[in-house]
Amino acid sequence: THGHCKHIHTCGQYYPGKKVKGLDMTIVDVGKTIKANVNEYLDAELSGSEAIEWALKGGNTTKTGSDPGGLGLDIILAFIKLNNGKIQIISSDGYLEYRKGIVGTRLLSKPFPGTIVNIEFNLDDKDYYQLTEEVSLDEIF
Repeated sequence: THGHCKHIHTCGQYYPGKKVKGLDMTIVDVGKTIKANVNEYLDAELSGSEAIEWALKGGNTTKTGSDPGGLGLDIILAFIKLNNGKIQIISSDGYLEYRKGIVGTRLLSKPFPGTIVNIEFNLDDKDYYQLTEEVSLDEIF
């Protein structure tokens, strides 16, 4: 929806032999970047990394109209933190990585013409998680 593109590409890999079992998922689109969407929405000039950071904050969304938004990336990041997983996001000239309680960002010298999201889930995590309140799929999409 946000990338305004016809197709996305996705792949995954299960790592049963790693010290910490993991499931990695990658989702890629070659469409409108997070930087372009956020800057257009805010009428601002944020860097790619700043735009990604803005998009990860709860309640922030570039979605307009009567349907609410801003739930997807925030919920994923909250889960990754609890799960001791990892997330990497590349969009335009921005790069953000969350791993082991540390957020790192940088600007890329060669912008990517879309968005790449890599997520690593920690499958050794034995805890269960649930939202404090139900979220309608209509509010996310």
